[in-house]
Amino acid sequence: MRFTNKKIVSALLVLILVFSTFMPTYAVVEQTPERDQQTVLEKLNLSLEDRRDVHMSQVADERLKPSEDTLIVKYKSPISVEQHQRSGATLSKRISSLGYDIVRLQRNQKMENVIAAYRKLSNVESVTPSYPYQKLETNDPKSTSMYHLSQLRINEALKLAGKHEVVVAVIDSGLDQNHPELKNKLLPDYNAVNPLKRGMADMHGTHVAGIIAAEANNGIGGMGINPNAKILPIDVFGREWGAYDYSIAEGIMHAIEKKANVINMSLGSFFPSPIIEEAVEKAIDAGIVVVAAAGNSGSNMKGYPASFPGVISVGATNENKELAQFSTYGPSVDIVAPGEDVYAPVFDVDKRSSFIKASGTSMASPVVAGVASLLLSKYPNLTPYEVKYILEKTAKDLGAPGYDVKFGYGLVDPVAALKYDVKQVPKQPMKEEEAIQRAKVLQFGGKAEAVVSDTITVPQQQNWVRFNMVYGELAQIVLDVPENYDYTLVLQYSSAGINETIEINEASEGKVEAILYEAKDSGTLYIGVKDANEKYDEKGKSEYSLTVTKHGSILEDGNNAENVEKIDKFPYKTNKFYLAGEDGDSDYFSFAVEEAKVVEVRLGAIPGINSSIKVYMADEFNMYASELMHMPKPENPWDYFGPYPMFQRNNNGTSEGEVLVFDAMPGMEYVIEVTSNADYYFDPYYYFYMEEFGEKPDKLNAANVPYELSIVAEVLPPDEDGFPNFGFGMPPMFEEGMEYEEYHQKRNAYEETYYDYYYGGYYWGEDYVYEILNAAIPLDHDEAVEGYFQYSGDVDVFTIVPEKTGIYELHFNKTETMKPSMEVMKYTEDEEGVARLTTIAYSGSYYYYYPPVVDDETEKSVYVGLEKGEQYVITLSNNYSPSLDSYTLATKLILENPQDAYYGNDTFENAKPLPKYSFTGNFALSETMDVFYMKADKDAVYGLHVENGDVPKRLKETLPKELFEPLWPMVAIVEDRNGNGELDKEEERGAMSFYGYNSPDVRASFKAKKGSGYFVIIMKDYYYGGTANLTPYRVTLSQVDEKTSVIIPFSEVANGTWQTKGFLPFGDPKKTENRYRFTAETKGTYEIKFDMPSDIDGVLAIYTNTGRLIKEVDYYGAGDAEFLTLTLNKGSYFIGVKDYFGHTSVSPYTLSVKKK
Repeated sequence: MRFTNKKIVSALLVLILVFSTFMPTYAVVEQTPERDQQTVLEKLNLSLEDRRDVHMSQVADERLKPSEDTLIVKYKSPISVEQHQRSGATLSKRISSLGYDIVRLQRNQKMENVIAAYRKLSNVESVTPSYPYQKLETNDPKSTSMYHLSQLRINEALKLAGKHEVVVAVIDSGLDQNHPELKNKLLPDYNAVNPLKRGMADMHGTHVAGIIAAEANNGIGGMGINPNAKILPIDVFGREWGAYDYSIAEGIMHAIEKKANVINMSLGSFFPSPIIEEAVEKAIDAGIVVVAAAGNSGSNMKGYPASFPGVISVGATNENKELAQFSTYGPSVDIVAPGEDVYAPVFDVDKRSSFIKASGTSMASPVVAGVASLLLSKYPNLTPYEVKYILEKTAKDLGAPGYDVKFGYGLVDPVAALKYDVKQVPKQPMKEEEAIQRAKVLQFGGKAEAVVSDTITVPQQQNWVRFNMVYGELAQIVLDVPENYDYTLVLQYSSAGINETIEINEASEGKVEAILYEAKDSGTLYIGVKDANEKYDEKGKSEYSLTVTKHGSILEDGNNAENVEKIDKFPYKTNKFYLAGEDGDSDYFSFAVEEAKVVEVRLGAIPGINSSIKVYMADEFNMYASELMHMPKPENPWDYFGPYPMFQRNNNGTSEGEVLVFDAMPGMEYVIEVTSNADYYFDPYYYFYMEEFGEKPDKLNAANVPYELSIVAEVLPPDEDGFPNFGFGMPPMFEEGMEYEEYHQKRNAYEETYYDYYYGGYYWGEDYVYEILNAAIPLDHDEAVEGYFQYSGDVDVFTIVPEKTGIYELHFNKTETMKPSMEVMKYTEDEEGVARLTTIAYSGSYYYYYPPVVDDETEKSVYVGLEKGEQYVITLSNNYSPSLDSYTLATKLILENPQDAYYGNDTFENAKPLPKYSFTGNFALSETMDVFYMKADKDAVYGLHVENGDVPKRLKETLPKELFEPLWPMVAIVEDRNGNGELDKEEERGAMSFYGYNSPDVRASFKAKKGSGYFVIIMKDYYYGGTANLTPYRVTLSQVDEKTSVIIPFSEVANGTWQTKGFLPFGDPKKTENRYRFTAETKGTYEIKFDMPSDIDGVLAIYTNTGRLIKEVDYYGAGDAEFLTLTLNKGSYFIGVKDYFGHTSVSPYTLSVKKK
């Protein structure tokens, strides 16, 4: 439900469109900030559903999906041109070193038909689409400190390093071959996209290479982790947004050919490309250490190539050794390294060689690659296995003791790694073939069951057991996995006629892996256990339990669509049923209630099964019972035709349970389905990959293990507020004689109206506002209230009229089935007296639109600024679902009167005069914009600077940290041409907007005309959910003219140090430089430093007394100080400063000279 003051929205609309149209981007990697996007969606007053659709369409970036016209074909023997043509494709490229053909579909050919044709060829091993990989940086320049060098004690590490030359292949975008930090480090480059061309210089590859090996002691920038390393540049992007897997594979093969010692890949995808995996395996077999960025998902989703066996997967930390917000975590991450705000060389399309700070696991990976190269410089004969072990073993523990799923083995520690006794590295475990030969024989007891426990104590360890099976026999295999570990079951069956291998790694970390295996011939089954990510624990925390139970057949329970289990009373609990059909299985349970109840269906975890729960109306279900029993399961789930579930739940993964809660009405009979046949439409990526283009695993979708099912039905207290009171009655029922399509049309129309009503998002009019106010439950201050979500779509509404102005904490609890969303609205009346509700805050930030992968919070607080005497409405909703758990909502005043001196200026009508001096304001009371007004008394150019101010220490020490998030302000300037102090419709169209992309620092300028007025709007970013914020903003407005840049001579501020301040010239394009006379009283070494504001890209030069240029430097970017160190003879000189683009600023620069 979202209500917005239409007058404000109208005034803002043109500003928002400007913001959404002119997004600054980097030259190659285009990224639209999440915050901008969500602000636009919010301000445009789209419904929650529309906003979610818009956002999801952008999150599921088309560029990340598998190619629609390119296939990767793995061949056993070369495929002829004729075979390709008959299959419907054209050969594009052959990578014979890996045994792959890259083909493109012929015109009008369908992907699925071409794949099917290739799979019929006897000389084809596999066929998959080509997957795009992206660079894994997030651009966030902030300052120039190279904290990672001191944090990792690189100077000390360099003293411990050896003298052996190490070559690091950077498989990335192209590098700046002429960068002064890299030009002496580069070997001949290779362009995998177009081998006839040189690699194309790019920001990302240059930055990555600079982190590894930037020059030391050259008076420019900083230095790399290993300044003595050589870089082998391999361009796989060709200055495009993404790189395809076959290009990356070719890059890896080139690194092998050129005998690189280390490969760094700061790129990734969620799709595990087989061609890259094979190339990586060859590189490791060739003795090359492979390091890759774990990913920037901010979740535990695996990224590739980082998650391939043998690769060192690197997560990112910040200056405080905390996990970076964007970093992927989970069992796939091996170690972490600094990756947030890492300063290094860069290629700038305007300036060419420069420097910048960037963030991402792209920046963390080269840190580890550099450390690996240091280790190899001392011990050149170390294997990839040994290097990985040493880096993990010596990493600095950051999280829970030992290995954990947040930091892996910890923060890379180059000093400890170089001091480690390499003789202590454990011997690399035996290869799979040898381990299988040494497999232990399982001993079965009287119940035909065998249990074995073991541990994984070294990397790459595999433990194998074996036993004999006869034709048709079944083995239920269950692997209980320790917490934080992700294990893989490997099955190899050997008989006279069958040899097959199956790998099972479907559950998340700490969850059971399982399979019901059927012997298709008499033979021997070998079972291997290994860690999917090569994790281990030398102290035995990695202990697992493997249980194997033999069965003569699949266990039938007799439950099916024509034999439904009837439930007569609640609570109901059973563990006598199985999901054990040959092609998946479903069990059914029916019930009815005598009065309205909330029903909770809780299904326990079933080993190896991704289960679902569905609920149907019995009348409709019974019409299709026979079809469900006897019709074959469609290969494509979109072809399913059967009863339409009223409710369904498939939130969790394999070997995890499900919980579904719904409200049941008297007079209706319901059927609950428990099934192993998960619907893939909830996860289009999974369906696209596994069903359309992946090889389907040849295994039973069944478990000979009974599941636990409990069903509870309870009468909850009456709805607290009777809201919402749906005016469209009960859902349509399936009536006798009704056509199926007619029913579904009515049902869909009802649900669409119901959904829109529930989520609001549209303007409902004054009557609806009063309906909400009449239903709202009054809240007293510092009082806690309890309630329930009694039915689907229930929204509980509260109202509060604060007795004091201040910031209030609104706190509520969360459970597995109750994860409320909160919205806070302010009641107002427009100039015509029409009632309005305007949203001022909600629970969550960006996640309000795109929920986090895991929501394990047990409580939530929303901090909102409320004004004395005003009326506010608070709503709680539970994602369209009821719950048997009660919530508690508590309110508490935590800070009184935090507002600034200009509070109340959140509309154009209430604009406050714009001070002609530097001033501060805040958004402490949850308003979203502050409006100021100035009247120009003459024609002039003005510069405006908005930045974050300082927060008093006493506030930070006593209040929640959520109140001090950085502000990311947006600024808009609208000319009031007639100077009447009112904003006309025509004047709205002339809005100018400014945003400090990737920085809370916003700089703007405008040319004022005498007699005109100007609205200056400071807007708060909605990223933080509209909650109160105590970080102040500071505004500086300055008039700029030709007189601004007055030359103030140097003055000696300390012994041997001279300084001056000034402004760069304005108004004359031929005069962009300020020159200062400096007299060196004695011959000596002098350091000259040019500190400039963030909107100036400074150039520093020194001239002789006659004006001849001695030296000019321009190494660094905007706001990044330039400096010169040189020997001067006694005498006079001129020092010049300017902006690279000829710009000026309303903020002064500082020029200083220091005698060394």
